[in-house]
Amino acid sequence: MNLTIKQAVFISILFFLLGQNLSAQPTKSFDEYLALAYANNPTVKENVNLQKIGLLQNQLLKAQYQKPQINFTTDYLFAPFFHSNGHPIDITSTPSEKAFGYDGGVTNGGLYSAMVNVSAQLFNGKAMKVLQNQNLLFNKSLDITKQQVLHDLDKNVSDQYIAAYQTQLQLNYLQKIISLIGDRKKIISALVEKGLMQQNDYLLLEIELNNRQYDLQQQHVAFITAIGQLNSLCGIADTNSYNLAAPLINQNSPVSEFTYQKKFAADSMSVSVQRQVFNTKYTPQLSVFGNAGVNAADARNIPHNFGLSAGLHLNVPIYDGGQKKTFAQQNQLLVQNLQQYRDFNAMQLLNARSSIVQQISATQQSISILENQLRNQETLLQIIKEKLVLGQVSAMDYVNSIQDYAVANQNKIQAQASLWLLINQYNYINW
Repeated sequence: MNLTIKQAVFISILFFLLGQNLSAQPTKSFDEYLALAYANNPTVKENVNLQKIGLLQNQLLKAQYQKPQINFTTDYLFAPFFHSNGHPIDITSTPSEKAFGYDGGVTNGGLYSAMVNVSAQLFNGKAMKVLQNQNLLFNKSLDITKQQVLHDLDKNVSDQYIAAYQTQLQLNYLQKIISLIGDRKKIISALVEKGLMQQNDYLLLEIELNNRQYDLQQQHVAFITAIGQLNSLCGIADTNSYNLAAPLINQNSPVSEFTYQKKFAADSMSVSVQRQVFNTKYTPQLSVFGNAGVNAADARNIPHNFGLSAGLHLNVPIYDGGQKKTFAQQNQLLVQNLQQYRDFNAMQLLNARSSIVQQISATQQSISILENQLRNQETLLQIIKEKLVLGQVSAMDYVNSIQDYAVANQNKIQAQASLWLLINQYNYINW
């Protein structure tokens, strides 16, 4: 990576402008990205529409069980007799004995019907209440699902935001190191011209500067990629560049009851309601019906066949082969399955939460050690910088110190990002 002095100056100016551009960009916070993720997520939108469907289902139940059903029917039956009463074809209700055709007692000679029919179920409030409870539980399950989707979005957007912010921190510290090396390089250049330092000292700094500029370029590409992934996760079609605000991720207090248990409770209740819905078919059902219009067997008598009729229909179940008992046994087994999964998941979550608490504590201790190491590295770097100007240390000593400082910064950034990710994971489980 041997560059001429003119090329090195050009690259330095380029990355200086890049740093100035990054600092001048508008800042965007985690809350802004999360709000957009909530607004754009198709699963959330689908859930909202499903909840609206649930509300419409209540109206449908009322229409089916509380309101009368009205329809219009019309029928025409052509059933002629052949060779009856001296006619080749005769439409009559009193055919001659030698006539050919369907039995008059069956067809009555024909049918001319046009009626308005009305039917309504009586005393079905219990069945309707059970179905409304089932629909209510469905909507409650949708709400729990929506909460889970939003909770997953919190976790995923947080993780990606932390990854992007970590890359931004690496960009910042690389710019700082490039600035430090650039300042020292100017001084060493003047000393070399005066014969107070060797040319190789200047070349060492130039090589280190070029290495860090390359690292900066790679981190800039990584930052663009991380922002692109964050935008995709949030459903954002935005190619603009932003500075990311520091994530505010606090560790929540331990919960005594996990939210997932609400889902198991709702599922258990749903199984119970399914049994109640199944049992409604064993309730005696009474319905009333009626019609009005014309119903005639002889077209010539239609003006006198306008009328109406009404009646009741009662259905009392007696025996179904033991279906009710078998269905109850099936539901009991389903409830047992749900309880087993609930208890097992509770154990897993408690263990995971306890493990993450230990990891968070260990990472915090590591950050404390790294911060102390970083302070020592900064002090050492300042001392070597001063000695370098006086010619008391070589450029290699300064480069080594720069590299140690860079490693300390890198470790600190990675540890801080790991801590944020661990806290984010803890909050995800502790919910």
